[in-house]
Amino acid sequence: ATMTLWHAFLILAWLLPLAYGTRDATSACTLIPYSLRVDLMTSPLAVRSTQPKLSWQLKSSSLSSCKDQSMTAYRILVDDDIGYIEKGQGRRWDSGKVATNATYAIYGGPAISSLQRTFWTVIVWDQSGASYGLANSTSPADMIGALEAAPGTSVWQAAEWIQKYYASPPTAPCDFYKEWPVPLFRKDMTIPAGKIARARMYISGLGYYETYINGVRVGDSVLDPGLTSVNKTIIYSAYDIGDMINSGQNTWGIMVGNGFFNPLPLTFWGHINLRLALFVGMPTVRAMIYVEYEGGANFTVGTDDTWKVGSGPILRNNVYLGEIYDARIQSVLKGWNANGYNVTSWPQVIINKQAPLGLMTPQTVPPIRVQDKYPAVAMHQSSPGVWVFDLGVNFAGWANFSIPHTTQGQTLVMRYGETLYPNGTIDTTSSSAGQILYGNGGPCAPARAEQTDTVIMAGGPLEGWQPTFTWHGFRYVEIVGLTAANNVSLSMVTGLQLHSDVDEIGKIQTSSSLFNGIHSMFVQTLKSNLFSIQSDCPHRERFGYGGDAMATDTSIMWTLDMEAFYTKRMHDYLDAAEVISTGEYLGMPETAPFVGIADAGMGSNSGPIGWGSMFTQLQAQLYAYNADPRIMQEMYPATKSWLSFLNQYAEAHNGWIDVGLGDWIAIDIAPTNLTSNIFYHYNIALMASIADIVIGAGSGDLYRHQADVLAKSITARFASSSGKYSSSGLQGAQAFALWHQIVPAPLFNASFAQLVAAVEAANNHVSVGLFGLRYMMDVLAAAGRTDLVLTMLNQTSYPSYGYMLAHNATTLWETWQGDDHTSYNHPMLGAVVGWFYEHLAGFSYDVPSRTLTVAPKALARGSIDWVDASYQHPYLGGFSSRWGWENDSWCINVTVPVNSRAQVVMRGGKVEYFSSGVYYTCDV
Repeated sequence: ATMTLWHAFLILAWLLPLAYGTRDATSACTLIPYSLRVDLMTSPLAVRSTQPKLSWQLKSSSLSSCKDQSMTAYRILVDDDIGYIEKGQGRRWDSGKVATNATYAIYGGPAISSLQRTFWTVIVWDQSGASYGLANSTSPADMIGALEAAPGTSVWQAAEWIQKYYASPPTAPCDFYKEWPVPLFRKDMTIPAGKIARARMYISGLGYYETYINGVRVGDSVLDPGLTSVNKTIIYSAYDIGDMINSGQNTWGIMVGNGFFNPLPLTFWGHINLRLALFVGMPTVRAMIYVEYEGGANFTVGTDDTWKVGSGPILRNNVYLGEIYDARIQSVLKGWNANGYNVTSWPQVIINKQAPLGLMTPQTVPPIRVQDKYPAVAMHQSSPGVWVFDLGVNFAGWANFSIPHTTQGQTLVMRYGETLYPNGTIDTTSSSAGQILYGNGGPCAPARAEQTDTVIMAGGPLEGWQPTFTWHGFRYVEIVGLTAANNVSLSMVTGLQLHSDVDEIGKIQTSSSLFNGIHSMFVQTLKSNLFSIQSDCPHRERFGYGGDAMATDTSIMWTLDMEAFYTKRMHDYLDAAEVISTGEYLGMPETAPFVGIADAGMGSNSGPIGWGSMFTQLQAQLYAYNADPRIMQEMYPATKSWLSFLNQYAEAHNGWIDVGLGDWIAIDIAPTNLTSNIFYHYNIALMASIADIVIGAGSGDLYRHQADVLAKSITARFASSSGKYSSSGLQGAQAFALWHQIVPAPLFNASFAQLVAAVEAANNHVSVGLFGLRYMMDVLAAAGRTDLVLTMLNQTSYPSYGYMLAHNATTLWETWQGDDHTSYNHPMLGAVVGWFYEHLAGFSYDVPSRTLTVAPKALARGSIDWVDASYQHPYLGGFSSRWGWENDSWCINVTVPVNSRAQVVMRGGKVEYFSSGVYYTCDV
């Protein structure tokens, strides 16, 4: 069985035998709780919920020798004093001994108040009655309440939104292309005397920020805060600055760029202007420092009208067009954020009275950080004075430049691109913003909206410069302005990969170098497009399209721990829906945040139904991952409203939804009216299951009946007696109908045969788009035609993944053919990696029953010789398998984590069952 969306709603009542005991463990086989998390975060400095989710993982002292280990009960202790926790007491909350094998619980004590620091730990019992926890080196974890953790308790009132005063702020389109140096905010502050116990900074920017204490940068995250609809939600970050601040004189500095709050009036595709869709303004910041002293006293300082503001060395910054940096100005400003710098000439800030009123929310998603480095692997001169550096791989992030010798006033211009022209010059066509290539970007916009950075030298060495408030998607960097005196060398340029710092939890390798190459392309593409939202591409658009996420969420969740990230995306979509909707019900946008794009929607700026369907599908995917209904409960009113929106549109159009974008980028395009109505059915069917979970069993029956009626109507309208769901039985049309269970049982064999015929008619190549790809591979494998999928995946001629690899691809392309007007770093064709995990490795799982299934399907000798896969599930633990041929036997090695069990389907169909441990077995 594969982990389907329907699998998410199977609640199995299986519990390991419970045993009670009070003694600490003394045996060699111990059960160790670790990785204690609060709302998916480790020791968070700002917990959004007043009743957060407390979770932990378990490991064995020796998994290979200790079989059948399980947790039968837990006890959670919560106290404001760590000393009581260490003595085994929890005065704020003591859950008592709870008989269960679940490794998470919802905090049940008094609401955690703003700024309240609380400690917690967990004690667990195993199947023998032994207890483990404090005595086994499980250190207590802590959490701190958010600034607005409880209603009416917000202390953000101690900080104002501040900005620089502009006598003539930009208004006309051309104004925005002038130099607007980044504002440098500075506060000299006196921290009262006393022994500081701890100090924290809370900060958010409207525009990206960097902040400093006494000249030292705070934190290692970049491009903060994460992207949201700021008139609904504004994210702030919390930092521990206890080691950076002292009693007495201190200096606090903040530099703020434009981000998406102050975009240029570029007209994407000649007509989409972000300034007309987003809440915009000049760079603004709000921040507060909270100091606690031993003995209980505290001190607070925040942004207010006493702050000073100057102009920084970044003269222009835009997320798409890059930065202009003047190192000569930076040399004058050296020390601006530290004690002793003279700012008497700097003006006072003003309070921004027009700041958006979105809810200030702590960051719950791992921030963006530098993740990897790519030294330049080759360089050449494309023309005199023009150097091109190859970083060896397509990625998203920065190029870091170190040039030993420069002259004052020397100007270097860097352009970034994914490909080269045949003559070796850089090609920026695929990465130029909004396909602005021929002067279609609006007044004063560059004729070609390229990713470009400019550095004006101060003289002497340029040591490790990189942009600050932008990022780029690229493989190649062109530098204009270098001379022989600069001693040009490969060491001058190093790529720095950036992405949201989510944990990589899945790994898979096979005997096929082609398949490994496909997997590598997907992972690189995925990481290039995680910048607090899941984007379509890291350069040209950078928008959070729902369709891209919907087509790839299974693959992504097998690769990365996306629970917190996707929970944020649910809120992003809800916010965007509330921003755009003007009628009685909520329509879902094409992108979140809404950027003005509403292709083939159903009114109220809604997007196409396939893209909006992400809102319901992602709830089901999260539930399959964690068995936690809270996001469904929170989103339930909006989900019902979305269904009502669809029903209202259908009722006004003879019961049908015929508009949409269909199976986007397919070669043979399935009829849009078919795919849109199947998506309509899909949303209704998911709503039925969601209602059962949120309200209670049977609550979704009306939706279920509606879905059944619609499925019959779709078949009656679109299907022929031969099983074709389009006039020519296209791959996409058949796959849509079969995967979504539209096809009635009497027509299934004929319809499936039409799908096989469509694949064979395409010479065993794919012709589907982003949705049909997943559907087709799943349907073929489920019906026993894994061989046909493998044949398609092994192709190296167009259209195929092998074709991409044969053309030097290191990331997935936007289209099967690839061309200069489309992106070469686009994750939406990434459904194949989910198929690798679920069919080659054969992985699936059920969280409530803590059951793992390993059922590989590609077992014919000579197709795939071996598959090695592992997965670190945050609630079930880490499991892995390696299967392959040894002489004439098919053998598998399986690792089952503690507190879980596994069922392994052998090559001959026999099912073997295993408790926790490491196992090796063969099927002759």
